[in-house]
Amino acid sequence: MTERSRLPNRRPSMNVSVDWQHHSFALTVGFDPDRGRIAEVFYGDGQKTGTDLLHTVQDACVIISVALQYGIPLEALGRSLGTAPGLMGVEGPASPIGAVVAVLDVLAREMDASLGHGAEDPR
Repeated sequence: MTERSRLPNRRPSMNVSVDWQHHSFALTVGFDPDRGRIAEVFYGDGQKTGTDLLHTVQDACVIISVALQYGIPLEALGRSLGTAPGLMGVEGPASPIGAVVAVLDVLAREMDASLGHGAEDPR
């Protein structure tokens, strides 16, 4: 089994918004400064306290963070999650978990493009 990456106590982060089936929520995305990649995600705000969706998103953030710290690529996580017809019949994430992974994957691709990393980069 791969060893879990230990992140420094202080690391860069940014806030992002996720929309899924007319629900919006805010996340904080933390970066591994040594590798320049997304390493964790935390629920920020947007859902009523105690709701099932709030707990689902919070748990999703923990699971996604642990997976990333064990080296599982966002692309692999995204391919493993379900999709469902969305607006106008376009396939989209079937759950808020998939919505979080999809937003993180887009962010990671944008970061790679701005840094000049190609698709073959193993990050």
